[in-house]
Parts: sequence; C-alpha cells; structure tokens
Amino acid sequence: MVWLAITMLPSGPVGAVDPSLAPSRYLQQVAKLEKASVGDVWLTLEEVRLREELARLPGLARNVVSLQNELDERIQQNRLTWETNQVRIAQLKQLKASLKPDEIKRRRIDEQIQELEGQAVAPEELGTQADVRTRLIDLSNERNRLALGVLTVRRLEADLEPTYARLAKDRQVTGALAALGAGHRLGPLGDGYQSEIRRLPEYDKYAFTDWVPLYRQSGRWRVAAILNEQTPVAFTWLGSFDPTTLTTSMAEAAGVCIPSDATAVQLPVGQSRIVTARAVQVGSLRFGAHVFRDLSVLVLPPEAEDLGAQLGMDAFDGYVAREQPDRLRLLITSNGTDP
Repeated sequence: MVWLAITMLPSGPVGAVDPSLAPSRYLQQVAKLEKASVGDVWLTLEEVRLREELARLPGLARNVVSLQNELDERIQQNRLTWETNQVRIAQLKQLKASLKPDEIKRRRIDEQIQELEGQAVAPEELGTQADVRTRLIDLSNERNRLALGVLTVRRLEADLEPTYARLAKDRQVTGALAALGAGHRLGPLGDGYQSEIRRLPEYDKYAFTDWVPLYRQSGRWRVAAILNEQTPVAFTWLGSFDPTTLTTSMAEAAGVCIPSDATAVQLPVGQSRIVTARAVQVGSLRFGAHVFRDLSVLVLPPEAEDLGAQLGMDAFDGYVAREQPDRLRLLITSNGTDP
C-alpha cells in the first residue's frame, strides 16, 4: 500500500505512473534505470553505456598502436631496402653497359635487377601496395572507432551528473527506491570509472592527430573522416579546390538534412556525365584533431552513389592539407605553418 500511495502523488518529470507497476518495474520501464550487477544501485542507461564504452577503449587503443607500429616498420624497412637496392641496381646497370650486347652475363644482370626491384618500391609508392593499403584501411577504421568512443564517453560523462541530479528530485523515482528498501539508491556506481576517464588524454594522442592515414586505391588517394561527430566516411582526396561531395547514403546515415529547396548544382563527371547535386551545409567534418564546422558540401543523387564522396581543399577553411605519401599520411596544418 505504501508504493500505491507514492504512485498517486502528482507526476514528476518522468511522467504519469501506472499504479499496477511494481517499484522495480517502474524504475526499469518508466525511469529507464538498470540495477547494477553488484549492490542495490540503480544506474541510468547512459552510465551503463559509459562504462561499456570505457571498457572498449583500451582494446581499440592497442589496435591503433599495433597497426601504426606495423606500418611505421614497413615504411622504414621499405625505404632502407629501396635506397640500398637503388645503389646496387645502378652498379649493375653500369656493369651491363660495359658488356657486349650478346654476352650471357647481360641476361643474368637483368634478372638480378628485376629481383632487386621487386623487393621494395619507391617510398612515395608504398601506399599503392595491396597489403599496405589493407592495413591503412584497418588503421583508419580503428582510429575512427577509438575517436567515436572517446567522443561518446565525454558526451555521456558531461550529462551524467545533471541526469542524476534531476532523478534525485523526482518523487516517483525516490518513492520507488524507498519502497524497495533502505539499501536501494541512485547511481553513479562509486567512482570506479574515474580512473578510466583520466586515461582519455592518452587515447586522444592516438585518435586526434594532425594527420590522417592516406592510401592509394584505383589510382586515387583516399582518406577517412567523421561526419557530424558520428558517422565515419571515406573520401577520395582531390587535392584541388573542386567541391566536396557526399553520397546520399552517407548524408542520410549522418542525419544531414537536405531541404526541398536546396540549390541544385549541375556537376560534370568525366567527359560525358552530368549529375544534379544538392548544396547543403553539414555540422562538422573531423580529420583527427581537426574539426571543420558548418561546411558547404554537395550531396550526390542516389543514382550517383557509384561516384563516392570526394574531398576538396575547400573543406579545410584556414588550413592546408598536404599529401605525405612516403609517410602514408595527409597532414593538416594551419595556413602558413610548415609541416
């Protein structure tokens, strides 16, 4: 009867309560709380997710570090092998030039040169290698997962205290907790997650750098970004001031609104194709540590999904993006700053 009397109080911020609901069911179904696995503490779903995200971050950071170390070693090994082999190839070519055209040694020298050329590529061409490209795509994906995890944690942490403060003033929530017994209380669940929160700057240095991975696919440079701080996207890097474009599916996934009266833009594609894109503004585009806000982009029509997204220099307002193919990076610096 005590719980019934409590539920008849004027509704608080959570809203009207069904008197037939048991206190625990009210907390779960109406207040959207979840009982901790240990103790009688009731947590918001946001705190539950916060703890889940924090638990994922160390593994994601390890993946990023492992992939980056692997690629750095590959860069160094390839460069050393390439430079060493170039000296040897030059020597072999000089020797070959001194031989008579019909000497059998010339064929052996050609075989040696071919073998040496197959052991490494020019440093600026390393990103074209299939296995390197695969690892760069993996690195881009893991960096984005880590970045999104860190951003989510910071957003959830910022909301945690105000949410619990609001719930603590809700008479229906406090009444339900009292009905369950003296030991039942609202979260947060101690301060156990604070040690993980303090590690966020460590994760920042892996996810939020002034560069992003750069790889070559189908003859074009590709980079990854995060659209509206929630959706990973991959762009073809134009290296020019051609317009930045998104596909319809990317725009929809990121919640980009395309007004019915959005300006139509005729966009030439190749020699004989023209598509009608829509000019819209997106909230943000993140490249590592750099976030560019309120960008004007063109959204391609659904029938042009095959074109993919393209990234122009216009997206980097006040900044300069430079390819560093020998380091497998697109470096982003403030205008006038040397890389």
